[in-house]
Amino acid sequence: MREIAIVTGASRGLGAAIAERLLAPDRLLVCVARSGNDPLVARAR
Repeated sequence: MREIAIVTGASRGLGAAIAERLLAPDRLLVCVARSGNDPLVARAR
């Protein structure tokens, strides 16, 4: 079964740092934020 991580406040600061740390090919990462984080989106693709 695939691991799922949900990060709130992922557009900047601590939330963005946690999202970067959790980014992995075998994990579904769900990021919630009021504004976008283009560098994180680019890395995730």
